[in-house]
Amino acid sequence: LGHFEFGAALRPIDFNGWYGSGTAESPGGIAFWLSYWCNCYEAVLAAAGPQVTFIDYDALCRDPDPGLARLAEAAGLAPEALADQAARLRPPTGYDAAEERVAPELAERIEALRARLRHAAEAPAEAPVETVESCRHG
Repeated sequence: LGHFEFGAALRPIDFNGWYGSGTAESPGGIAFWLSYWCNCYEAVLAAAGPQVTFIDYDALCRDPDPGLARLAEAAGLAPEALADQAARLRPPTGYDAAEERVAPELAERIEALRARLRHAAEAPAEAPVETVESCRHG
């Protein structure tokens, strides 16, 4: 996301009009941030062509070598170019949806999207990553 994503300067990116529609939750709650994450990655998946390389961060942390090689190749580097970065990886903090009181519909949306992202991360890489510029700040 970016530097306008937190605090008093919050200006959410309005992926596909989700924020401007008036249905977004308050930024004070976890539902807002989870919905924001969903809208972000749904937009990325929709806009990404075969030249975009996805990396599953959870898999990268569990077994860094294949993911770092994939990332290096996507950047036009030798597969072993990033191997020395494995020690810098830290697994993300996990959260329990029930404990955080996430609505079941949102939890299902998140899991379905995570599955789509994992599938995209398993697809063969074709070319270096390119940026997505079809989103705007709200």
